[in-house]
Parts: sequence; structure tokens; C-alpha cells
Amino acid sequence: MTAISVIIPAHNAAATVARTLASLAPEAEIIG
Repeated sequence: MTAISVIIPAHNAAATVARTLASLAPEAEIIG
């Protein structure tokens, strides 16, 4: 599996950061 980096610009967004990270966790793209 290839590691990736995700940059999420957020300022005073503590209420939405957890939800944003949770939505990224199940994302997977299988090519090939």
C-alpha cells in the first residue's frame, strides 16, 4: 500500500476536523 499525505486547511474548525478525518479513513482506490 502506498502512503499518502492529506493536508486539510482548517482554522477554528475543531468541530469538523474529527468528522473530516473519519470521512477520509475508509477512502481507498484500487487501480489495476
